[in-house]
Amino acid sequence: MIARTGQVISIHATHIEVGITAPAACGQCSSSSRCHGTHDKRISLPLSPGLTPGEEITLAIEDRQLHVSALLTYLMPTLTLLLGAGLAEAVWPGNTASFLGAAAGLAAGLLALPLTSRALGLASLTPCVIPHPSNELFTHRESSQS
Repeated sequence: MIARTGQVISIHATHIEVGITAPAACGQCSSSSRCHGTHDKRISLPLSPGLTPGEEITLAIEDRQLHVSALLTYLMPTLTLLLGAGLAEAVWPGNTASFLGAAAGLAAGLLALPLTSRALGLASLTPCVIPHPSNELFTHRESSQS
C-alpha cells in the first residue's frame, strides 16, 4: 500500500480539499523543480464523514491498482501506436502511411483508455482517506496500557 500524509484544508458540500506536503527527500532531488518541489500540493477528494479542517489524515492506495493503472496508461497508447504504424506500412508501404497509421493508432489508444479503465475497475482511482487518531485519544490509550 502506498500512503502519504496530508491535512484537511477545507470541507465543501461534495468534496474535501487536502494539502499534501512533499517528502523531505523531494527537496534534495535534482528534478524537484520539474516535479512539484517542496511546496504543498492541493487535491480534491470525495467527501468523507467525520473530518474537520486542520485534521491530519493518511491517503492510501493499493499497490496493485496504481501499478495496473500506470501500466495501462503508458503501455496501451504505445502498443496501439506501433500497431497502427505496422498495419499502415503493411498495407501502404511508405513513410507517410506509417506516420498516419501511427497517429491513428495513438489516437485510438488514447480514446480507448477510459473505456478500458472502466472495464478493469480503475476509472475512479481515488485514495482511501484514513483519519489519524487525535493526540488526546492516542495519549489516553498509551497511558491506560501502562
